[in-house]
Amino acid sequence: MKKLQRCGSLQEQVAWYKQFQRGTDFLANLIHATRRVWAPFVGVPDSQLQLYQGNVIKKIFDTIFGLTHIKGDNYFYYGYFYGEFTEECCPRYLKKENFATLKRYVKEKRVDVRTGYLGEVCASYPDATFTRYVLLDHQDWMQTSEILAEWEVFVRKSVQGQAYVLWRSFSEHQYIGPLKYLNFLDAKTIETIETLNPDRVGMYNSAWYARIPSREEGFTIVKRNNFKPRATWADDAKVLFSNFLKPISGGTHQEKLESFYEKQAGEYDVFRHRFLHGRQPMLENIPTILDGTWVDMGGGTAANLE
Repeated sequence: MKKLQRCGSLQEQVAWYKQFQRGTDFLANLIHATRRVWAPFVGVPDSQLQLYQGNVIKKIFDTIFGLTHIKGDNYFYYGYFYGEFTEECCPRYLKKENFATLKRYVKEKRVDVRTGYLGEVCASYPDATFTRYVLLDHQDWMQTSEILAEWEVFVRKSVQGQAYVLWRSFSEHQYIGPLKYLNFLDAKTIETIETLNPDRVGMYNSAWYARIPSREEGFTIVKRNNFKPRATWADDAKVLFSNFLKPISGGTHQEKLESFYEKQAGEYDVFRHRFLHGRQPMLENIPTILDGTWVDMGGGTAANLE
């Protein structure tokens, strides 16, 4: 670590790192194998860990030591390793040539510091306010229903058709269904940018930059209800009895259907909700088109609509 602090170039650092490759690989494998034990203590929920199947520790080591120059530019890990910044290696807002500009903008009240949940703070501003959102990786921590609730606000508060959003993720692909309809920067351009500017933190496996289309272009987000009917043992017993023990009577197809369902119709959704696990995520990820028409084929009890 002391030698690393003196490496004058990325090439010198990479050569030094390779001398310790066996040891760092062993350490990476050990930390990766025990990730579910330590991850909660560094603020990484299991839902985020599950988004990447590879050895993320090995990837972090290879990224920060093999692609970023710790002494020259990677102030994240320089600060972690040595407990200080240097004039050369520090956040850009702390550099002499930039700090005066930052102070001026604060004095002009162009910086507004707020504390709270992002969606709630955003909702407090007038509609059509924002042209840029930087979301970091916080969506990895949220359920799709929570992401939808937040994005309903983002879309409403953005300048229609002129707002751009940047976020990163532990996942290697864009996994949030409703967001696939954003206008993304093409993959080749993102790859080129990331090659020229590698992620100095090294903990994120993808970054995304996209324009939010206007409502006129057909993009909107509508918050869904978290449909979860309450179930009791009596409900379950009634359904199980109707399915397995009650004889089906009647001569026609309609009579047989009515015989089968008449005693369990009231509990139908309650019982089936718990084993139709694909329904909720499917409905959360379906895009919603402004003034569109919902057609539900074979709608049953209309639970999808609820």
